[in-house]
Amino acid sequence: MAIIKRIEMTVQVDGRDLREYEDPDADTENDGEITRYIQASSETPFTLSFKVPNDFPLDADCLSFEYTFDGNLKDDFLWRKEKFNSSKGKLSKTVKGYPVYDKKGFRLQEFMFAKINFGEDTELNLYDELSPSEVRSLSTIVCKVYRKEIIGSCTIGGGAEIVKDSVPPTEALMIKEKVLKGQGLTHSILTGEEIKASPQNTWPTRRVDKKPLATFTFKYRSNEALQHLHIIPREIPLEERDIETLTKTEMRELLRRQQGKQQHAQANVVTECNRDDEYKALLASAKSQQARRAQPGPNDEVVALDDGAVAGSPWGLQAWVSRAKGAFQGRG
Repeated sequence: MAIIKRIEMTVQVDGRDLREYEDPDADTENDGEITRYIQASSETPFTLSFKVPNDFPLDADCLSFEYTFDGNLKDDFLWRKEKFNSSKGKLSKTVKGYPVYDKKGFRLQEFMFAKINFGEDTELNLYDELSPSEVRSLSTIVCKVYRKEIIGSCTIGGGAEIVKDSVPPTEALMIKEKVLKGQGLTHSILTGEEIKASPQNTWPTRRVDKKPLATFTFKYRSNEALQHLHIIPREIPLEERDIETLTKTEMRELLRRQQGKQQHAQANVVTECNRDDEYKALLASAKSQQARRAQPGPNDEVVALDDGAVAGSPWGLQAWVSRAKGAFQGRG
């Protein structure tokens, strides 16, 4: 959970906070900013969660939360001072999607992580170049918290005051691989299924401060990218880990793998033994046949060779067996 000046913000999946990892390159001296890495899974809906204690020292009309996805998709909400005064505990809000307001009424489109599609010659939604600032904004969720003054009357419905400048993406980003080469960017954000919701109340406002009270930045990446960036350690195979560090579940999995290897090895031994027995039987049959052919009949002529061998001698048998052995091994 990221906390700045008692203001809390998290990214959640299925109502649970995603695990956060510190950014080793972030400026730790600025207490008004915080940067965290989180893991993104493709086609996974997510929400934003905000909490502020009711005794937060707010010396303005409202506290406003302006959040941006990938530097493009924008939305905001605010808590008026009266809300803090009437609340008995922490103020909390879960942002489930992007607001849409048209003839069909008010509704939300859920936020979703989507894998960036890389290509060289594709044409659909293809970006062939991005500015350095656009590249820095990709795969990020940024929320800036401001104190604001309310300068007009409330409007029911219509969404947040800055929504009109943003168009929600409905298709995964497609970009040339060379544009993001070496950046470790793997996902973008698009809007998914529609969610029923009640119309929002909005007020025209003006910022009290030039700089935000708090700035939350979440850099979302795939598990592989986080490992490549050394944000999380690379997974070590169970077989290579210290057995004292394994959990019960990991120990059972390691035992299952070892048993599988042993069964496979035993099956190979049985197969080799069967092949060896078959070869021995073939050799014995060959010797028997050669022995019968080697016996001269009453009308056979025996020819003496220069090296002292005779026709049908063991030399002929060895050559035949050698050829038989080669043919048998070729079957394996």
